[in-house]
Amino acid sequence: MKITSTEILQKFDLEYQRDRERLNDLLTSEDDTQSLLLFRWIMQSGYNPYGIISNDEIGHMTQTLSGCVSLYSLINHAYIDDGEISLIVPSWGSPKIFFTDDDEYILQEIKDYSIVDLMIRDLTVYRCGTVSEFIIAYEDYEKRIADMWEEHGEL
Repeated sequence: MKITSTEILQKFDLEYQRDRERLNDLLTSEDDTQSLLLFRWIMQSGYNPYGIISNDEIGHMTQTLSGCVSLYSLINHAYIDDGEISLIVPSWGSPKIFFTDDDEYILQEIKDYSIVDLMIRDLTVYRCGTVSEFIIAYEDYEKRIADMWEEHGEL
């Protein structure tokens, strides 16, 4: 049986409405689980998600409605099922969210993105225990960068 373009579009319209309702529920929920706190902050902070999330493909999920709902599912799964989420504050660079708990991988990823790798031989990372702790560290980092730009102008 052949499916018409109208039937295909109706299916996507239904999916769009469900995702829209789900996203609204997530963003307006009064629950304060670590998953929801992190998701809402990523979505509502105004910061570039590609700067927050270590994996650009996961950061890109914030660009579509279905991607946003999937991002929440990924975060929630990492918190309640496999524990593969790490809120990392490196001794050099931007705090990042990694969807792994492998410290060696995290260190290598940070070094791979470093333009001054030779200067950070003693790189250390701090693993935040809560989303609130990570948010404070990230917002402090952004403030330091803004202050530097204000003080020194364009580099």
